[in-house]
Amino acid sequence: MEKRIGITGMMPIEIIFDSGSVPLDLRNFFLYHPDRMNFVQRAEMDGFPHNAGLLEKGIYGTIMEEKIQEVIVIIQNDCINGWTLRKMLELQGVTVHTFTFPPENNREMIEMQINELAERLGLANLNNLDYWKFRLNEARELAHKIDELTWNSNLVSGYENHKYLTSTTDFEGDLDVFMTKLYNFLNELKTAKPFKQKVRLALIGEPPLCTEIYKIVEKCGARIVFNEVQRQYTIPFSSSDLIDQYLKYTYPYSISGRVKDIKEQIKKRKIHGIIHCVNTHGSGFADDLIFRRQLGLPF
Repeated sequence: MEKRIGITGMMPIEIIFDSGSVPLDLRNFFLYHPDRMNFVQRAEMDGFPHNAGLLEKGIYGTIMEEKIQEVIVIIQNDCINGWTLRKMLELQGVTVHTFTFPPENNREMIEMQINELAERLGLANLNNLDYWKFRLNEARELAHKIDELTWNSNLVSGYENHKYLTSTTDFEGDLDVFMTKLYNFLNELKTAKPFKQKVRLALIGEPPLCTEIYKIVEKCGARIVFNEVQRQYTIPFSSSDLIDQYLKYTYPYSISGRVKDIKEQIKKRKIHGIIHCVNTHGSGFADDLIFRRQLGLPF
């Protein structure tokens, strides 16, 4: 059985595939699991305070209950306290690596992080990473088609867009099976009827913990046709190499890059208003003030 390596967010997943292991996005696994509150209870039993972040507790509990022995904690500007999570996991004997996105998209620092992580995972060289970049980008291209059919043809719901785009953080652990799933979904859309909602919304910020928001919005006569961070997971831009690919990924870096990207998509997708998903345990409130001032749409 192939070794599973848990990850807490988006990262250069090509390294894990090249190491021969199976990546598992712990956030996705936790949120889609039918017994996810058991994971939260496990974290609280092991010492997490009741008022700690739900996602942080859920990820920890998932690792414990699923017996994940090796984890990569992603350090970036999000709601997960990566250093606290690392300490708690190491206390339980879990092997923990970190991948840190620098505050600014600095090529040398990203390259250093990739090289260090590859070494820790036992890769003697990085010659195969471009091969994996090519392989994974084939699946990402299918996700881009699903995203385009969301806003351009109105054939994909906001939730379906969220689900398939979010899954590109780990390709559900099996690239070939995941690509087949995407092909099948795209084939089903050939006979789908367009959504009729006229109000077009963007959801920016961290992917929502409660995905019922998509159905609620549609019942109210609107539809989410742009998931900001989920789209970023799919690497929706051309890149010269693996490092360049993760330099252009906007979410971990300065908010100015995110504002520029969001503005472009607002115009392209004819967005009428914005839902900003803010986690109370992160820095989202400061970001919210900037977005409200610079994006010029109802929030």
